[in-house]
Amino acid sequence: MKKAILVGIFSLFLLSNIYADTVTLKSGQEFTGKIIEKTDKALTVEFEGIQLTYYLDEVDKINGEELVPVVKETILSQQSDGTGQGVGGTAVEETELTVQPVTQALLPGGEEGAIPGLPQKSTSIETGEPGLASGTVALVIVLSFLAGYVLFSICLQLIAKKTGNGPVWMAWVPIASLFLMCKIAKLSPAWMLTCFCGLIPFIGVLLSLGFFAFFWYRIALAINKPGWMGICCVVPVVNVVILCYFAFTD
Repeated sequence: MKKAILVGIFSLFLLSNIYADTVTLKSGQEFTGKIIEKTDKALTVEFEGIQLTYYLDEVDKINGEELVPVVKETILSQQSDGTGQGVGGTAVEETELTVQPVTQALLPGGEEGAIPGLPQKSTSIETGEPGLASGTVALVIVLSFLAGYVLFSICLQLIAKKTGNGPVWMAWVPIASLFLMCKIAKLSPAWMLTCFCGLIPFIGVLLSLGFFAFFWYRIALAINKPGWMGICCVVPVVNVVILCYFAFTD
């Protein structure tokens, strides 16, 4: 009786091994299960009651045999052109496998989860350096500001020389340049306080533009230029042309 039981257990063991498949991954991991489905792109294996899906690119061997990529060929038949000669040929179309990491397995009940003991792959994709574009934009802004500051200082220095006001080095110092503008425009230094008008909510920007236009209106008159040209100094791009005109012309 005992021999019969042992023979039966041994037979079941042999049958289970006969119908089991050994899958070896390219990572070196090997496990035994039952292949449920195999397509030209993926392989589904039942492992200890859990269904695992791997793309063929991840599988190295099945039952000791290496996996060979599938190549599809489409044969175009000869077509007659009415003269008895065939037109056409043979075209070979290669199907490339899409490589995507599979890190989740289908658990009983339809839930997804990672399988302990099996290799996991990261699905993160590096998209490059996102800070490169923002760094380039910041560099362009800084260089543009420096170029505008240098041009403004040079023009203000030349205008101060024309009107005999100084010292001309004040054109390069931020706060001192306002004092030099007041001297050229023959205004009281108290007008420098108008630069704080920009702090007033809502109307601060308009007041600052108005006072700036008034400053350059007085400066234009001081160098015998039309006053309306000084007012136009509040217009972007146009003000660069006008400042150069005031500084580099007699």
